[in-house]
Amino acid sequence: KSNPSKATWSGIKFLNSSSVSNTMVNFVISDADKGISIDNSDIILSKIELINCNTAVEIINSSDVTVDNIITKRCTTGMNIANNRSAEVTNSTFIHPTNCIISSNNNGLRIIGSNMLEYTGTGIISEEAGGIVEFLNNLFVSPTSLALQIDGKCQRIENSVFDSPYAIQIKSEIPVIQKNLFMAERSLYSEGKKCIEYLGIYSEPEFGPNNIEGFSAENAYINCSAQAESTTTSDIMLVKDVSGEKYDYRLRQPYPNNSDPWGIIREVNPYFEE
Repeated sequence: KSNPSKATWSGIKFLNSSSVSNTMVNFVISDADKGISIDNSDIILSKIELINCNTAVEIINSSDVTVDNIITKRCTTGMNIANNRSAEVTNSTFIHPTNCIISSNNNGLRIIGSNMLEYTGTGIISEEAGGIVEFLNNLFVSPTSLALQIDGKCQRIENSVFDSPYAIQIKSEIPVIQKNLFMAERSLYSEGKKCIEYLGIYSEPEFGPNNIEGFSAENAYINCSAQAESTTTSDIMLVKDVSGEKYDYRLRQPYPNNSDPWGIIREVNPYFEE
């Protein structure tokens, strides 16, 4: 077809396949219902581009699944991850989805060095059952939507950049949230709506240190408070402001110091827009 639609075909599926030799590398998959579906299988995915799928990658009922360096474009859902043990997503980009990652009931999940870009629903929705759950060195950019929703277990949200009007919503756990940079440059009038919102049962947990700019005092920490070393400076200098690269949210100069900088730590531009 000259202009194929989503779900033109079903996609590639791994079912009940436990083998260290299961590896997919250097593929382009487009216009599928589920680009790659993994059910009760061990696999390594790397250097794969998925375009215009309903769900780019689905991983369920599996163990020790590693996803590295994938790019999803214009897929309704970037990844659906459920009922797994020790899933890890690294160095990946999800651009122009409704939701980048929907993750539930996993025993261990780590999302590291990845980019959630231009989502219209939510960047990541996480409702994990247990294990180590961490979100580290990630970039979230959207002019309209919530970046990270935590509905279950979570230990750590660290060294990330959030440029969304709604940054983090926490409904249960009290994770460590530190060394992050929050801003609302892409939001309407550059005004954030809710930065860190806590909806759990505990009384005003403390989060930080982080830097929050572009949010009013009453919207920066909702039902929670800032750790004493947290800041609200607007003087942080980003590479994108000089280079013109839309998603280069790396720091031009380390903040707050050279020895322990906040925000994303990447060697290259997170994502080059075509």
